[in-house]
This record gives sequence, C-alpha cells and structure tokens, in this order.
Amino acid sequence: MKKLLAITILGILFCNTSFALSSNRANYEYEVCREGMVANGNTQARAAEYCKCAVTMISNKYTDKKFDKIIMKGNAHMMKKINFASVHCNKYKNAK
Repeated sequence: MKKLLAITILGILFCNTSFALSSNRANYEYEVCREGMVANGNTQARAAEYCKCAVTMISNKYTDKKFDKIIMKGNAHMMKKINFASVHCNKYKNAK
C-alpha cells in the first residue's frame, strides 16, 4: 500500500512539471513579451498582466524543448501555436 501511495505522489509531482517552461525560460519569455507590449503602446500594468497570463498558459502546455521546436519553425508558426494564450489573455486577466 505504501508503494502505491509513493508512486501516486511521484506521478502527480511529475505530471505537474512535465509540461512547463523552466523558471529561467518563463522569466525570459515574460520580459520579451512585456517589452514588446510596451513598445507597441500598452501600459506597463497591462503588459505585465497580459504577459503573466500568456507565459503561464504557454508554460502549462509546452516544455522548453517543445517551445524551442515551435520557435525554430518561424514566427508565423509560433504565433499560430500560442494564439490560444493570446485569445484567453485578451479576454481574461488571469490564466487558469
């Protein structure tokens, strides 16, 4: 019984991190997003709100390696793959 419990707990922990950007990568993507938003005329507050949401959603779906593969296919491909986050974060303030 203890082995089953340990396996279940490890499985849950592994599942929570198996689709996530590393903290360094998430911070980098957040800064790139925020700088781009501000450069396009958004306020610092809106840029921070939007980028936190977008990076959270992207991190919930992609690892660093998977996101690198998407980026390598070009900007248009990347925008298509992360559009779900943009739509959600433009509609709602916080990612879920």
